Parts: sequence; C-alpha cells; structure tokens
Amino acid sequence: MQKSTREEAAYRAGRMDAQILSNLYFAGMNARAPDLSGLSDAAKADLIGGIITNICELPDRTSPDDQPDMMLVTAEELDLILRRHVFGDE
Repeated sequence: MQKSTREEAAYRAGRMDAQILSNLYFAGMNARAPDLSGLSDAAKADLIGGIITNICELPDRTSPDDQPDMMLVTAEELDLILRRHVFGDE
C-alpha cells in the first residue's frame, strides 16, 4: 500500500518528534546517549524499530483521524522504553 504525500509527511514528522523527545529525555537526565555509531545500519533499524513498536503497542491509544501515524507517549513511558532498548534495562 502506497502512502500518500500527506501520510509520508506525517510519518516523517512523527520520526522527527520521536528524535526530539529522545533528545529532551537525555538532556533532562543530564545523560549522554550511548555511542551507537558502531552499530550496523541493520542494528540501528532494529533498535529504532523496537522503540517505535513498543510505543505503538502502548494500551488505550488512538491516533487522531487526520494523523494516523501520530504516536502518543508520556515521558514516563518513553523513559522506560528507552531504558529498555538503549541501555538494556529490564
């Protein structure tokens, strides 16, 4: 299924929003993101995909009708998801 130009723009905006939230999280914690530059492109895709999947699977969430790719996540939920995927916390 081909995404429309609007859907693709919404998807890209959602990815940028996720990056901004990640940056804010790390800045607020006075923490530096781990150096992931040595990861292969496939490993990076797996890491990012896992984070996005966890956000999408949060219960009781719906996207606005006009923004189907929008992901709603609280700071606490994002904290737990990032700790799990980036730092390996349980």
